[in-house]
Amino acid sequence: MVNETFTEWLDKQPDYGLCPPPMTLKEFKDFITRYHVSEHTAKYALVTSMSESQVRTEILCDILLTQSEKFRREWREYLKRK
Repeated sequence: MVNETFTEWLDKQPDYGLCPPPMTLKEFKDFITRYHVSEHTAKYALVTSMSESQVRTEILCDILLTQSEKFRREWREYLKRK
């Protein structure tokens, strides 16, 4: 799995019909790290002096802002308090 792409992994999984195949937490962490974290870590590290753990927080915020309406509402409220 080290250099396996996500689509290669998908090809190896049994067919679950309309549902995606199950994924272990380790597989999820590996893919999210390789696809999202690796792309964004360099961007954040170059323009800021953030530590790796701060970069992870920033990436999670990016993902949630893009994918979660609930989080966007929560974030707007959070920013009003700041």
